[in-house]
Amino acid sequence: MTNKIVSVLLGMFLFLLPTANATSFTSSFTDNEFSKYIDNLTMNTTEAAYGQTIDIGLTTKKNFGHISLFFSNGTKKNEVTFIKTSDNYYSGKIKITSDFEKGVYQLTSIKLDEQDLTMSDKLIKYSIVDLPTPTIDKLSNKSTSIKGVFLPNSEVQILKNNTLLKTLSTNSSGEYSYAVKPIKAGTKITVIGLSNNIESQSTTILVSDLIAPSVSSISAVSDQSQYITGKSEAYANVKVYNGTKLIGKGVVTSYGKFNVKITKQKANAIIKVITIDKSNNESKPLSVRVIDRTAPSAPSIKSLKENATIITGKTEPKATVKLYVNNGYVAKTTANSIGTYSFRVSKLKAYASIKVTSQDLAGNQSKPATIEVQSNQPISNGQLIIINTQSNKLSYYNKGKLVKTFSVATGKSSTPTPTGKFKILNKIKNRPWYKENIPGGDPRNPLGKRWMGLSVGDSPGNSYGIHGNNKESSIGKSVSNGCIRMHNSEIAWLFEQIQTGTTVIIAKSSNSNGKIAHSHGISIAS
Repeated sequence: MTNKIVSVLLGMFLFLLPTANATSFTSSFTDNEFSKYIDNLTMNTTEAAYGQTIDIGLTTKKNFGHISLFFSNGTKKNEVTFIKTSDNYYSGKIKITSDFEKGVYQLTSIKLDEQDLTMSDKLIKYSIVDLPTPTIDKLSNKSTSIKGVFLPNSEVQILKNNTLLKTLSTNSSGEYSYAVKPIKAGTKITVIGLSNNIESQSTTILVSDLIAPSVSSISAVSDQSQYITGKSEAYANVKVYNGTKLIGKGVVTSYGKFNVKITKQKANAIIKVITIDKSNNESKPLSVRVIDRTAPSAPSIKSLKENATIITGKTEPKATVKLYVNNGYVAKTTANSIGTYSFRVSKLKAYASIKVTSQDLAGNQSKPATIEVQSNQPISNGQLIIINTQSNKLSYYNKGKLVKTFSVATGKSSTPTPTGKFKILNKIKNRPWYKENIPGGDPRNPLGKRWMGLSVGDSPGNSYGIHGNNKESSIGKSVSNGCIRMHNSEIAWLFEQIQTGTTVIIAKSSNSNGKIAHSHGISIAS
């Protein structure tokens, strides 16, 4: 009878043996000899990890005072004692603690009251396996909780960059959840499962970056700018666009700043900046309008004649134009849509100084444009020399047009050069210096090698003249006894151009040559 019971039990367990991690099974016995004792047997799993419990249930047809199952892994034995929980129903539990060794435990015997039934077959068994590795739901820098699954009713440790944040329990479904403030992208989150004081293998993930960077600031950009600077997320790529055209790119520094070279852009263009972080998140664009920092060109002024009452010219459209006469402010006006401006003034005197400035709509100021009012007197039709002893300049004109200007030396304060309107009376090569009896052509001769005598002084043609020198360093200074000295090479050239009878005007003045000539009844081209 014993062997038959053992055989029936063996058959039953073989029939009940589930695959790994089976949730539960039940078998009924109605058609064998063992059915006189047992209706069915249930077992929730044949594979468990530390901390888990294997539940076994047995429904009998008769009452037993004591029922036990014995499992062994060869060195350790485990007894499962059944408790009667209702009529003819017995339940037992195998709590997998740290006392168990990992591996396979096989059923070796069963005890029904005083009967010990030995199991010779080794197919009835359960396995103890490593703790499962906990899971972690995906985490981003937008997440507000750390979630995952481990064993039901166990514990997990949550670590942030290897520092323990929290130890918390799992629920009956093995789920855990820990509320956090959003965590920085790239942070390492590790979870270790705990069951019956045994640690599972850890699971680690990195917090992903789902937050797009922002361009927090960009510099003002003008039509003269060749760089654009600003702030954004460190190490992000920077792209700068004008419309859809890429005009510059760079990388944000570790300090969150960028400085991107761009080509000069037209005023009022819209420049757009975006940044793209290492996770390929793209910022919203930040835009700036290109400021006009380019001053308009100096306005043009149409030539003016003596007694004119209208001043016109051209500048940038819609610019504000200001007029100055002889450096005094007169009026302002606005240029029209094609840049033409016009002022009505009182009759202008010859050689009055006219200055016009222009300011564009962005407030940029042009350089001034200046002209002199031309004289109505006839233009000089011959040769003319104008010498200004204030500036120590000699200007040579032919038929009213400037040919050449030279630096000269003129009289010192004790022996000033006479002023007025004169003529060239003579032209002499290598004139002697009679005062010191120095022959012409002698290197010591202060007259140099050329002399052009002026119609002035006690001895016209001899008292004062335009001549060379024996001290080149004196040119440009007021150091002579009243004559006009020139560089030897330059007077040699001028000597060949000038004819006797040529008019020479000498003045000490801050006025222009045109105004100086006009005061002597001569007109020259401006």
